Amino acid sequence: PGTIAAILSDVNVQLARDVADSGSFMSMFYLLLDIAAGSLHWVRAGHDPAILYDPDSDTVVELKGAGVALGGDEHFRYREYSRDGLHKGQIILLGTDGIWEARNRQGEMFGKEAIYEILRDSRDQGAETILARITDTLGNFQQGAAVEDDVTLIVLKILPRTVIYDPTLTVS
Repeated sequence: PGTIAAILSDVNVQLARDVADSGSFMSMFYLLLDIAAGSLHWVRAGHDPAILYDPDSDTVVELKGAGVALGGDEHFRYREYSRDGLHKGQIILLGTDGIWEARNRQGEMFGKEAIYEILRDSRDQGAETILARITDTLGNFQQGAAVEDDVTLIVLKILPRTVIYDPTLTVS
């Protein structure tokens, strides 16, 4: 129990004790969406920042913050970051660096600008379509080059809140 920073700090203590002297660690980005309040809360533990795209202002923001990888220092205490103004149409992308650091046969890196361009071009699409466009574009870019790192991607799109009418509910 507790804040997301406290939870991650507790996980870090346990993991650090489990992997002591092994050199093992784990990166993580812990994101909490509060749709009702229109806010994001996150803790970074050595992982790349999440990306927030707002199609209304055509802006891309990386959800940054300090935080070391889990398991490296059991005494490290994580900090929670937050941002208000979450609204319909915004897109959140959480991914591993294996996406933007992927290279083609000429050694060129895919980069984050390619991701930003896809987000802009796909602003009216659903999360599944955006995810497919990113992975397809990445595959075409790599031209069959060897994959050097994992590619993990989550795309979230904020939809309008809907109220479901249930005629069996009564108000007294």
